[in-house]
Amino acid sequence: MVEGIIKKGEIVYGVTTGFGKFCNVIISSEDTRKLQINLIRSHSVGVGEYFPEEIVRAMMLLKKLNIPVVGLMEAAINFALMLGRKFSIITTTKRGIAATEDHLRMYDFYERCASIRAVN
Repeated sequence: MVEGIIKKGEIVYGVTTGFGKFCNVIISSEDTRKLQINLIRSHSVGVGEYFPEEIVRAMMLLKKLNIPVVGLMEAAINFALMLGRKFSIITTTKRGIAATEDHLRMYDFYERCASIRAVN
């Protein structure tokens, strides 16, 4: 699918463009593959112990049945909103800010976020 987009020269957010405030930056066809690999790597990190195989299989089944599985960020934001009207996010790197802004827009929480900052 991505290769077809590249061959056709289509402009697709996050595939042939940057993210967040870099959404108007067109990524060259040579760098598009690198961008997609880096995107997968940046979103494939985890915290803590591995889930037992039964839990992983259950989550895969829920996804297949189109039953929503709430991610860690969405759960944390919902919890923060239960405590107050606005919330702030602290991330570990400056480069994580654009992706965080994208997630906030996706979850429709961007307007309620007071600030996003990096500790490093």
